Amino acid sequence: MAKKLYYKLYWAEEAPAPQDSYMNRYNVVRNGAGSKGSVIGALGTGAKLRVDMNEQDEGWVRIISVVGKDPVPETWIDIMEDKGVPQVDWEWWVDKTAITPINAPGTDLKLEITVHPDMSYEVKKIS
Repeated sequence: MAKKLYYKLYWAEEAPAPQDSYMNRYNVVRNGAGSKGSVIGALGTGAKLRVDMNEQDEGWVRIISVVGKDPVPETWIDIMEDKGVPQVDWEWWVDKTAITPINAPGTDLKLEITVHPDMSYEVKKIS
């Protein structure tokens, strides 16, 4: 099956299943899943990204884009260009255990904190 352009610089054989996520720890980024790719960069804790849940291999998931980049850090694009990889074959992967879905159950906690004049406080979970 031929690859189709679904997002800027994101080619795939089947329609993506995008998931907005954030990095729960620092992790390297590879240009192929797990042992199939080499390290081309990294993402730090808290970085927001969109991944394709249809593209998973060896415990890694393919990155569609990184928030605040166009669509990924320029250095990643430069590396792929320097290697002479055709744009249709550009891929960026991250370890699935290093990401957490945004708004996943238990990740969006709202608290009400009341501080009293004597500096004591109460914490209440808001549903």
